[in-house]
Amino acid sequence: MASALHSTAIEVHDLRVRYASDDVIHDISFTIPGGRLVGIIGPNGGGKTTLLKAILGLVPTAGGSVRVNGGPVNRRNGEVAYVPQIASVNWRFPATVLDVVLMGRYGRLGWLRRPAARDREIALHALEQVHMADLAARSIAQLSGGQQQRVFLARALAQEPEVLLLDEPVSGVDVPTQETILHLLRDLGIEGKTMLVTTHHLQHLQEHFDLLLCLNRTLIAWGPPAAVLNQSVVERTFGQLILADSTTAALLGT
Repeated sequence: MASALHSTAIEVHDLRVRYASDDVIHDISFTIPGGRLVGIIGPNGGGKTTLLKAILGLVPTAGGSVRVNGGPVNRRNGEVAYVPQIASVNWRFPATVLDVVLMGRYGRLGWLRRPAARDREIALHALEQVHMADLAARSIAQLSGGQQQRVFLARALAQEPEVLLLDEPVSGVDVPTQETILHLLRDLGIEGKTMLVTTHHLQHLQEHFDLLLCLNRTLIAWGPPAAVLNQSVVERTFGQLILADSTTAALLGT
């Protein structure tokens, strides 16, 4: 684990994504050491999800480069896993919790091979990591939002990735579930996983995240939360209206 904490996990240089003639994100550059939990904050439409998808290669880029563990991103080998927003998932899909987590193995197996006993062991271990093993046989549709989120985290872990990209993993769940998920992510960071996490919950930033990326179509600020969270950065990231929020004011000491 020591080597993971000191190696470079993600390198993004001058990244640009365009839809039609409009820059969705531009001039994005940062480097993340291994084993760090990194938060991405910004307004709706600021490019947070686009950044994750660009790192994964799910959207075409108009310029710049992305490297994971020193090379191009290769999603097939499972080194990078993606956890989408739970609101974007069809939860009526007829599958058990274990079925969903086993889907994380298909990238390594190929679609024509069936999961073997070893794959089931890995999937069950992933469910144990997120404290959901006792619900392995339950239908995914019967779970709460927080439970569904943890199952999707387990599906990502079943890929045995070194890097995880998570889109709003604590949105739409209650405060205790938010804390549960954030502590799970912290534990994964201690194990050497590198995580890039979008969030709207500013109150969690200093307590849980090692580094913070403030994004509003371009990179506003980058570094440890205590160093970059100030009134000027928040204004440039979100605009002045957010400063009226009591949580934001308390966070900034205003």
